[in-house]
Amino acid sequence: MISENETKIDEKKLNRMKLNIIRLEQENLKTKEKTNDEMIEAIRKIIEDEVRKNYWGRWRGMIIKSLYLKNFRQYKGEQRIDFSLNKEHNVTIFLGINTSGKTTLLQAFNWCLYGKANFETKDFLLNKEIAEEMNEDDSEEVLIEIDLIHNNTEYIISRKQVYVYDSRGVRPTPVEPAKVSFKKPNGETKPIKSHEVDKVINTILPKDLFNYFFFDTERIETISSKQDVTEAVKGLLGLSVL
Repeated sequence: MISENETKIDEKKLNRMKLNIIRLEQENLKTKEKTNDEMIEAIRKIIEDEVRKNYWGRWRGMIIKSLYLKNFRQYKGEQRIDFSLNKEHNVTIFLGINTSGKTTLLQAFNWCLYGKANFETKDFLLNKEIAEEMNEDDSEEVLIEIDLIHNNTEYIISRKQVYVYDSRGVRPTPVEPAKVSFKKPNGETKPIKSHEVDKVINTILPKDLFNYFFFDTERIETISSKQDVTEAVKGLLGLSVL
């Protein structure tokens, strides 16, 4: 079911793309020819060309069916989002004001798949209202579940974290490892062995490519000056080591 070649990423090609972005930013800092919006589009074009040329064939088969959230940040209680599977109308759009939870949805995928969430505020994932309603000895859970199809196989990926209220207040317990199951042709659901979970997830979407498929343009649009663009983009795409 899992091919090792599918999980391999050409680091040289990715680094070349990263350097192209940096050169673009450095040139624009000198010439100031492009606006922030124009730079965003130029960067997106570089990323899109790289993904389509070298990776799209391997990962274009991923179709997200639904996203389930429980007590994750702004999303109090149980919430479920069903994405369009219509071949002619296959785009699902989320509209909302700032801080309404659009970026939180993106980070829900990140956390569920890889156990990490990138928020500017402190790393406390439990919904604030739920936390305030807890009493001593209570416990609540944060849970994300993704239902997707990859290469004609349906997978259910989930991850959770339990929060407890003790003498020190509401505290998180360690984030639990992701769980993955898949549906067999007869409809039976079979769990993936725990030692194979990370490999399966990275076959579906390698961690190093997450930011290219789930690109957070809102973080770039809030940059205040062109001088900030280079460092911001490098941070967004994991270029700081270059």
